[in-house]
Amino acid sequence: MDDSQVESAQVSSQDHGCRGRIPNACTACRTHKIKCGGSQPCSSCAKHGRECLYAVLKPRGRRKKLHREVSSPSGVSTPAKRPTRTLQAAGELSDSSANAHRRPGPLATKRQQRLRCGVGVAQSGTGGYQFYGPASNFAFLQCIYQRIHRNAPNHQDRPGAMCVWGFDKFAFPAAGTAAQDHRRAPVCVPKEMGDCFIKTYFQVAHPQYPFLLRSEIQQAWASFWNPPREGHQDSVGKTARNIVLMVLAIGAHMSSLHKDKDAATMSDWAAYLASCARLDDLSFGDVSLQNVHLLLLKSIFAMQLMRPNDCYLYVGHAAVNALALGMGRAQVANGNRTGMYRLRVTFYTLYAVERLVALFYGRPSCLRDDSIDATLPEDLPENHGGDTICDMSYVRAKAQLARIADRINTNLYFCTPVAADLTTIVRIVRECDAEMDIILQSLPPFLHFFDTHMAPSTESWQEVQRTHLGLAYYHIRTLMHRPSLVWLSMCASKAEALSEARAMGVQDLQESIDVAMDAAKALIALALDACATRAPEMRQDSGVAYNIIAACLTLLYDVLEGPSRTAAGNAASTFEAVQDGINCLDYMKHHGPHFGKVTLSSRIVGVAKDAFRHIFDSEASNNNAGGDNEASASAPVTDSTSSQRLVQNYTEKTSHISDLDSLLGQFPWLA
Repeated sequence: MDDSQVESAQVSSQDHGCRGRIPNACTACRTHKIKCGGSQPCSSCAKHGRECLYAVLKPRGRRKKLHREVSSPSGVSTPAKRPTRTLQAAGELSDSSANAHRRPGPLATKRQQRLRCGVGVAQSGTGGYQFYGPASNFAFLQCIYQRIHRNAPNHQDRPGAMCVWGFDKFAFPAAGTAAQDHRRAPVCVPKEMGDCFIKTYFQVAHPQYPFLLRSEIQQAWASFWNPPREGHQDSVGKTARNIVLMVLAIGAHMSSLHKDKDAATMSDWAAYLASCARLDDLSFGDVSLQNVHLLLLKSIFAMQLMRPNDCYLYVGHAAVNALALGMGRAQVANGNRTGMYRLRVTFYTLYAVERLVALFYGRPSCLRDDSIDATLPEDLPENHGGDTICDMSYVRAKAQLARIADRINTNLYFCTPVAADLTTIVRIVRECDAEMDIILQSLPPFLHFFDTHMAPSTESWQEVQRTHLGLAYYHIRTLMHRPSLVWLSMCASKAEALSEARAMGVQDLQESIDVAMDAAKALIALALDACATRAPEMRQDSGVAYNIIAACLTLLYDVLEGPSRTAAGNAASTFEAVQDGINCLDYMKHHGPHFGKVTLSSRIVGVAKDAFRHIFDSEASNNNAGGDNEASASAPVTDSTSSQRLVQNYTEKTSHISDLDSLLGQFPWLA
């Protein structure tokens, strides 16, 4: 809502204060049918931490009557709200007239549509098909591939980026995997190994998703070693058993490695344990808190396996179950009882995962803020006891970031009427930037991921939360400003891109590009610092990998046109950041699906090599195209200005080739 509308609502509220009512309530209060104070934000929205929006007031009555009231003498008492509405409508009319002069042409409209193009991934032989929106890594990979090969988005003669670089293996499971899991004979997990897996889960995964109680998991794990009882096992006991199996599977995947626990062995244990926690038809119809926990654990495990489609589906089912339970409603979850508190912790953990997964994978969210009024979980007393995390600052911050992520996903990357107006997009980005800065100001010191000189915490869970909050923050900022980088690549030159953006009311295109590049570099630096120094227990946490891939792809996209057109201004620093990202991926020995000896880092290296070859070929073609100019430069030239221009062009081309040679010497893995 713009400032004029807020001011109008406040003025009207003051004028009618004597009558005890306001002329306009915010959208959230009107939806929930509660009294609104008329302020910005109102007390209810401020209490629940949601966005406070007011609908535009429409004038009532006939135009003639309205005109007479506006033009009445000063001695006559007239309500102040009617002239305000008239002036507001006139302002909106003038704004729309001004925007009409900045209406983009057909070429600019086509470019804006390409900014919101996703990618479809098909599996030959099975008929499987998945779609990923423009914010996803898969769609951005295809965008890089099209830029390298100079083909249109709908070009069908060339295999896509997913097949060439091997990323299609992450979309679909290997053929026959499910059948092999069902045919496996039951295996007894050694108790000591299971204890180790549970310890790893609560050391690495639980700080990110603090919705389970360690005492309950250990009690259920101990029951595995009791003799079986006669009679049919009820659904509650079956769900509790499956939850323990998923905790063991995630812990196995995240376990630190040594000579007796290599990556292949841990991956096999994780796959087996997860296959034992099978979901039948009744599982999706079981509306219970335990089933929400189970589905959320399934989504977390899919995230560890780099299976974006499975992750999105499982967390979506968990969100639907949570809505059926009413976990997002104040009358269900608000209260001082332990059960209500746990409902809020679970719901807002699920809320953050679902919203961020929807943005990062380019798909819509099934959660709507209009139907959520449960308060964010507060901190517990420090004497609560046990291994319970009492400080819920991380959960609250992730929930606030998730709310911003949904706004970005809806208004920037989906084909909505808002996304068609570039100036509106710029305004939304600025508002989201300001909201994210406010979130940083409210963080406790142990979550200050932006302070690179801060000493490591003695509590490992604080380092895990600090790292993952920073990864989500920088990833969102990268996606907020990455469309500016893509827009620049669609134009013939940087000057044309800046000029066309200014014509449509965007004055800070280059600044937005710089923000995207800085956020991508900061993300990689944060992940490398955590895995190498601050939290080495996170080295096998594959949830970090997806964020690193997004940052590396953003940096590589910027240098595709070579040193002559890089927006970063320094291609060497860009490749250095990509190299740090590859080193961080090398720490993770069993991230994602394995096919032979091809690792995730080697796939990123393949993309970087193709990007560097494209840079070299582009510079070579530019030099060949300038051969005529060089020949003419050798001929006698009478115009001194023309002679200086030719010498300058030749010098620039020579320096660009020299820059490429130095890059190859500095980063030999690009060869």
